[in-house]
Amino acid sequence: MEKAPNQDFFSLVEESKTFNTNNFSVTRLLILSQLVAYGYDGAAFRELKHALKISDGQLYAHLKSLEKNGFIQIKKNQITFEKKKLDQYTITTEGKAEWNRINNWLKKIIQTEGNNHES
Repeated sequence: MEKAPNQDFFSLVEESKTFNTNNFSVTRLLILSQLVAYGYDGAAFRELKHALKISDGQLYAHLKSLEKNGFIQIKKNQITFEKKKLDQYTITTEGKAEWNRINNWLKKIIQTEGNNHES
């Protein structure tokens, strides 16, 4: 038996309550997404800043929060660029799992929305 569209929506709302609200922001999801895309090597601060087009202060605050929650790892002075030592930001196993969980939830929302228009 197929779920009614409202049941799908309400189950998505309930599922959203399991997310850590400290990390459920567009900017933090974009950071996790970028770090997943960069893979094992991670990215330097300037790469993330360029990709996200946000201020240094905003990016730093979001990175510190993600690190505090165990979703990213910051390795000091790991990259040398133009004779400067730069920090390297990589996603942790926990961060990737959280990103996948939220990404799958977002896909369900899109599918639910599409099903509602078919009715």
